[in-house]
Amino acid sequence: MKKIYPLLWFLALSSSYLVGQSAGRPSLAAGKLIGDIKIDGLLDESAWQNAPILEDFRTTEPIEKGKPSSPTLVRVIANEKAVIIGIECKDPNPDAIVRFSKVRDADISSEDHIKVVLDPFLDGQSGFIFAVNAFAARYDALVSRRGESENEDWDAIWEARTSINSDGWTVEIRLPIQSISFKKGLTTWGFNVERRIQRNQETIRWANVQRDQWFIQTSRAGLLTDLPEFNYGLGLNVRPSLVSELKKNGAGEASNYIVEPSLDMS
Repeated sequence: MKKIYPLLWFLALSSSYLVGQSAGRPSLAAGKLIGDIKIDGLLDESAWQNAPILEDFRTTEPIEKGKPSSPTLVRVIANEKAVIIGIECKDPNPDAIVRFSKVRDADISSEDHIKVVLDPFLDGQSGFIFAVNAFAARYDALVSRRGESENEDWDAIWEARTSINSDGWTVEIRLPIQSISFKKGLTTWGFNVERRIQRNQETIRWANVQRDQWFIQTSRAGLLTDLPEFNYGLGLNVRPSLVSELKKNGAGEASNYIVEPSLDMS
């Protein structure tokens, strides 16, 4: 009689799933950060200069997969304590940057802003959104149900600073590891970046450049590789679910709010 080892079988299936999820997805390697840096929106430390650059963006609006009107450069650096994201939003006319919100969790959708989505479990099921406008007003949310639901009530501890110069605007984001849940030992996360240039009614993305797909669909995100082997130190993965959530329906359809609290630990 053949013996079945459930744990080994589960691990094999999980590995196959992750490999399948990673195939054909664009990737960015995180640079290594030794020590710490000041979060000031300037990106003038040597760690930024040595980090790989992501700049292959395409539009989702006003046309799908078009060339952006202005370049966007993204770098990520990390150490055992934090993931730090630096984004240069080039703009030939910085005086025309649309910005007015200055409070947390404001609706910045009608302003120039950037959005980052992270999938630290690389499961395509859940994740985190972090958005910042040119005034450094922050928005964050939990993602679930493959990007169909967004919990705007979730607030993490994180930091963002911006600066505006003659070339456009720059944002620097620090995400402390203690502020998010992740799969222990996983050095590749799902990752995507979106930028809005409001005066042009222009939206650009790195991955999942399809107008009929939600940006927060983590299964369609790119990959952030070469991360440290983060460890909470307790051997637990805690995954908070939604307290209340916005369920996204198809384009032109009403969105629904539902409540479904739970806490998963592994």
